Amino acid sequence: MRGGALVNVIGIGRNATWREEGWNTPASTAEFLADYADFHPDVLGLIQAAPAASLIKWGLFVRPPMSCWNTGRVLLLGDAAHPILPFLGLGAALAIEDGVVLARALAASPDLDAAFAAFHAARRDRVESVRTQTLRQGEIIQSADPDREGMGASPSQNTALFDYDPTTVPIDA
Repeated sequence: MRGGALVNVIGIGRNATWREEGWNTPASTAEFLADYADFHPDVLGLIQAAPAASLIKWGLFVRPPMSCWNTGRVLLLGDAAHPILPFLGLGAALAIEDGVVLARALAASPDLDAAFAAFHAARRDRVESVRTQTLRQGEIIQSADPDREGMGASPSQNTALFDYDPTTVPIDA
């Protein structure tokens, strides 16, 4: 990054006691070295080479899905309504899908309550499927031997993930 002047490295680990929210919590070299002590020496060298002041950490938390994504005329989309972990890289895609399906639901019904209900009904199964697969992918990525776990979704699961079309999903308004 920055013409080779910057290296960005992300490490994922488990910590049963982590509770702190935020995206910019300072971390120490010693902390990272302890967390990755059993990794290849090249990884440890990369950690040691990082400027100590640049090390940050943040937690990834599983949030339960909301049962309803709206209150009155206010409707939540994307992670605000149905947060998922980043292990499939689909968070932004789900928000865009939400927008497309919401626009179609609003076009299909002049009644806001009916449109919101149709939107939620059209999105609920898709979002839950992605959420479940994201949790599974996180388990694979964070396992001691990801190769033994299998590296992700099966071809049929990938088809379901990536063949979804928000412009054709049925809207029952």
